[in-house]
Amino acid sequence: MASLFNNRNKYYIAYHLNGKRITKCTYLEFSPVNRVKAEALKKEFELIEKDNKIKIKYGVIIPKNTNTKLTLADAAATYLKTIKKTTASGKRDNHSRIFENVIKQFQEDVKSDTEVTKINKSDIEAFILRKNKENANATVITYIRYLKGFFNYLIEEEYIDKSPIAKRHTPKAGTRQINTFKENDLEQILAQSELKNKEYFVIFKFLLLTGIRPGDIFEMRAGDFDLKSKILSLKVSKTQGCIEFPIYTELMKFIKKELPRIKTLGVDEKVFKQFNVERIGKTFRKILNELELKGSSYNLKTFRKTFATTFANKGLAEGDLADLLGHSSTTTTRTYYKSKNAGAIRSRMEALMK
Repeated sequence: MASLFNNRNKYYIAYHLNGKRITKCTYLEFSPVNRVKAEALKKEFELIEKDNKIKIKYGVIIPKNTNTKLTLADAAATYLKTIKKTTASGKRDNHSRIFENVIKQFQEDVKSDTEVTKINKSDIEAFILRKNKENANATVITYIRYLKGFFNYLIEEEYIDKSPIAKRHTPKAGTRQINTFKENDLEQILAQSELKNKEYFVIFKFLLLTGIRPGDIFEMRAGDFDLKSKILSLKVSKTQGCIEFPIYTELMKFIKKELPRIKTLGVDEKVFKQFNVERIGKTFRKILNELELKGSSYNLKTFRKTFATTFANKGLAEGDLADLLGHSSTTTTRTYYKSKNAGAIRSRMEALMK
């Protein structure tokens, strides 16, 4: 079956003809506007592909025997082209970066020149065994999820017949411990960031006040702030959705004091155009080292977790918190309510004993 992918910001189509995989450039710019045209071209190639299969089936055409041996490294490079995207700021997307890291880790157990048809369940099990010793359960689950997507692609493109990843290989998700900032640690981090660069302080504080994902803050534009209606339109890269975030009193005071430039910027100008996740993450880790907090397990996402936990403990409804965090359901959100629920249940139990 034909497939569409992005290569150098152009739509490409991959299809099979006479037993050989062929790629064609549509010369259409890779954008939502051209998606319909690209899909229409894809259907044309699917018809060609289907007709070719019928002719092969009835002996009208004898397919060529290519004997091409696809290695793990080449397969990974081919797959990467189909998922690799560029953000509006010209930076690599997080999804493809994670995949590259997963494949790099996987190649410590399976050599890069191994033919993909020879990768088996034993290779997967060896990889999982090693990663279980090195990483948290959630990280291993992420690795397996990315490898599954990779091998499923190879099946769709007829490079392999069956995925080497069995259902039993995916570890069961454990109960995650929500790691939030200790009050004193947070005060030190914010103070140290302000000493280094006022913009670092503003970014960290904004993450704390909104719970926005670190990668999304650098895509915010001045036009996203409607101070009159007290609404901030936050675009969520993870789900491709948008959150209408209410600008509550504390956040409004912070914006007026620390981000007055919003009123002078053009609607399409980025609020933090000189920064990106890599730079701010490196600075954050440096601050942890300077404050001797390296072993604290804090990272940029801790601002989001602290935001969520704070409002959960204040009694904000699960549905409201899920909306603010951009969760599609309250299942994930409930992890922030565990300690609060325990206290509430205890109170009800004690009331029954009176």
